Amino acid sequence: MKMIKRIIVLFSLITAFATSSHAQFSGSCGASLNWSLDTTTGVLTITGSGAMTDYSEYNKAPWYRQRDYITSVVLPSGLTTIGTAAFMSLKNVTTTITIPNTVTSLGNLAFYLSGISTITIPASVTSINYRSFCDCTSLTAINVNPSNTKYSSANDILYNKAKTTLVTYPCAKTDTSYSVPSTVTTIGLEAFRRNKYLTTITVHSGVRTLNPIYFCENLVAINVDSANTYYCSVDGVVFSKDKQTLVTYP
Repeated sequence: MKMIKRIIVLFSLITAFATSSHAQFSGSCGASLNWSLDTTTGVLTITGSGAMTDYSEYNKAPWYRQRDYITSVVLPSGLTTIGTAAFMSLKNVTTTITIPNTVTSLGNLAFYLSGISTITIPASVTSINYRSFCDCTSLTAINVNPSNTKYSSANDILYNKAKTTLVTYPCAKTDTSYSVPSTVTTIGLEAFRRNKYLTTITVHSGVRTLNPIYFCENLVAINVDSANTYYCSVDGVVFSKDKQTLVTYP
């Protein structure tokens, strides 16, 4: 009799574990948006239309606790914004997340610490926060639909449409050297953050705004053209032209 009771208890525990490991979760994530997660398939599905709620590192998305189950994300046509910190820490989403061509903005930290390897920006997007792809250490390529009027891409790097501003250089792009294109006059905030392959960056004479470059673990030199009237470099270290201000030490 005792043995039978033990078997029943053991069976109950196994059933409870299986149920908790293969569960469905759901809720709202915007005024007209809902989400559901099937932990068996790993698919996080957003349905509805309109703007997504903005979250943060402290007020996390409702699926954050189940993030380790999530392997793919499905977004609906009709979605207009991807909220702040929406897909933060989805490290098991290792391919891409398809952004519908109804989305107009990507929020701060939208894909922060996610495992995506590539992303395509549709023509509809008009606003990308400079930290949307922050610390996506597997991201090799950002590609922009050529019809987009605000942004462009070249060699998997994100620029504004006119290619006068470098917005984001992917963390996992494997080139060891990079020469800033001649059209670029501004190197954006955190543009190179966490790239782990670059060893040298060359800055041409026309760059007028060079934001600090940091968290590039293998970067040894940033070389500025001597004709640049705003910046100079000494032994790969960037200073203001008059050498009164240290801008970036690799």
